[in-house]
Amino acid sequence: PGARPAWAESLPPSEGAMARDAIEVYIQKQPEDRQDVLRKLRATMLKHKPKGVQEQLCEGFPGLVVPHSVYPPGYHCDRSQPLPFASYCFTTKHLGLHLWLLYMDAEEKSWFEKEWKARGLRWDAGVCCVRVRDPELLPYDLVGKALRRRGVRQFIATYEGRFGAGPGKCGHRGGAGGKATGTKARATGTKAR
Repeated sequence: PGARPAWAESLPPSEGAMARDAIEVYIQKQPEDRQDVLRKLRATMLKHKPKGVQEQLCEGFPGLVVPHSVYPPGYHCDRSQPLPFASYCFTTKHLGLHLWLLYMDAEEKSWFEKEWKARGLRWDAGVCCVRVRDPELLPYDLVGKALRRRGVRQFIATYEGRFGAGPGKCGHRGGAGGKATGTKARATGTKAR
């Protein structure tokens, strides 16, 4: 999702109450008009996350991870970090929704894109980031469905099939579309014309 924000440097991306507090701090630091969207997205993710996944700051942004207690090898780019599962953040132009399964599995990405478009929304995605230009149109039900489609074991198996379980480098081999830069399809999270 990018560099860890400066304000988050003093916050530990830890488990339990401290993680919840850190995520609430992140939300409170956002402009007021974004806070309700973030709280609703957070509630959706917590309601639909698979067993074994926990809430935590991921590189300074709210999200879900597979903790080391479930997957000891951790994230291939930095083994001291837990395996990312999903995260979200606002930029100046959009809400970024990062769903790792879309990055790792072309079939899942295709399913999600099809479902997104079926709701009359234009598709705007990078390798694993779906850019939502109008957060009022975010299909929370679809986000929930995407999180429930695979359990933690299946997610880990997909991850290991993609990146391996050994010492890793963060040299990504491209996204689900097979291109290192991801798709260039422009969509805005607004109704298709």
